[in-house]
Order: sequence, then C-alpha cells, then structure tokens
Amino acid sequence: MPVIRKATPEEVAYWDDEEQQATHQLAEALERFAHLPDRRGLSRMHYARSEAGWFARVYTRNQTIGRLFSDTIYGGPDAALTVALAWRDATRAQFERSRRVKHREGRIVRVDQGKFHGFYAYPPERKRRYFADGAHGGPLGSQQAAQNWIATPATETSSPEAS
Repeated sequence: MPVIRKATPEEVAYWDDEEQQATHQLAEALERFAHLPDRRGLSRMHYARSEAGWFARVYTRNQTIGRLFSDTIYGGPDAALTVALAWRDATRAQFERSRRVKHREGRIVRVDQGKFHGFYAYPPERKRRYFADGAHGGPLGSQQAAQNWIATPATETSSPEAS
C-alpha cells in the first residue's frame, strides 16, 4: 500500500511544470466528480504510475459491464471523465430500452426442474401459464403452444347474462 503524505512547499517548487499541470487537472476533475448528481458506476483507478483513468460500470439485472477510460488516451482526467459519463449514460439507456421492449411483448421461459418440463409463458397483461412437454408433444410443441398463447390477445369472458 503506498504511503500518502502532504508535499512541502519546497518540494512543490521543484516539480516540473507538467507534473503541476497534471496535478491541477486531476484536482479539477475530482472536484467536478464530487459535485456530480449521479456518481453511481464511476471510479477513479490508478493501476501504475503511467496508467490511470476513470472506470465506468453499468449494472444490469444479471451482469456488470465496465470500461476503463485512460487519461493518456483521452487527454487528461477531465476529458476522460466526460467520455466515461457519456458512455455510462448511453449504455444505461440502451439496456433500459431493451428491458422495456421485452416486458411489453411478453416472454417465454424454459423450465426443467423436478417434475416440471415445459415452458412458462408470461404475457404482458395476463397471468402466467404453464405448457408441459408431455401435453403438447415434446419441447417444440410446448414452446409453440406458449408462443401462440402469448400472441393471441386477451379476451374478456362473456357473462351468462349477456347471452
């Protein structure tokens, strides 16, 4: 673990202008980062003296997607932070859209547990229904039956008074 200490004014006077500029850029980027409204999924990484940058992550339901935005590639810590924010927001939006589309269309899930071998069909506005392989002639038949059931619109049951 590296030792962190404050530099004395005498030491700072001898630093190169490039190091002072890099330190100033990093301080500005960290100040900007501290005042962001949404910092979720952003981290500052220092792998070695020559490799530092912002690591952006997007958390989905079953996976984490991450990418490092290096200071040297993007021209400094502030520029790397800007690109990391844009990537994180665009990736989040992409997964939000795909999740909503699936929800509106319904979904079919394969089940192979214990005595259950078949498909559950989850339509968007109705309760789920189970389609067993044995009742529909095997896995292909139960999958086709579940797809057909989701594709048919929900009809209201007619009351005996209406007939």
